[in-house]
Amino acid sequence: MKDDRLKISLQYFADDDPDEGENTEGKQEQTRTFTQDELDAIISKRLARERKAWEAQLEEERKKAQMTEAEKAKAEAEEKIKEWESKVKAANERILQAEVKASATELGIVDPEVAFLMIKDNVDEDLSNIKQLLEDLIKQKPYLKKSPANIGGGTNPGASQNAKENPWLPEYFNLTKQAKILREDPELAATLKRMAR
Repeated sequence: MKDDRLKISLQYFADDDPDEGENTEGKQEQTRTFTQDELDAIISKRLARERKAWEAQLEEERKKAQMTEAEKAKAEAEEKIKEWESKVKAANERILQAEVKASATELGIVDPEVAFLMIKDNVDEDLSNIKQLLEDLIKQKPYLKKSPANIGGGTNPGASQNAKENPWLPEYFNLTKQAKILREDPELAATLKRMAR
């Protein structure tokens, strides 16, 4: 009597690999046999799933084909409007950022980008309150303002020169100079670190 079963690897019909990530070397491959009815059921489920996806895609294409020229033009116009709105928003953001940076630099703020991030949500539409917001920010967070360059005065001219180019300040940041000052004059290094805060 002839056996009615087929030997088929499950991997061809599995949606996900159950052994994913596991080392399968050394494991003996297990095979399972299916009856013709089981095989037919698996294939019909797979075909039904594919047919449903295909029908959804076909329906979408039908809708597009049934659109009138006016509807197509309207859809394209709406798409262009969205595209231009995003471009205008990005341009306005760049203008705002430039205005804040200019005012922050004028007021002596060490990091204009940080100032921008801190006030950008409160700026008026006409950008008229930028300077006031930055001044309020300096009052709340005085460490954002640059320290005077002449700290040390005439009594310690070396400190005055180093204060102008303090390697701990963001605009003069230099690890090599920091290491040199730390090695040669630790007290000066401590002073410059405090000034940079």
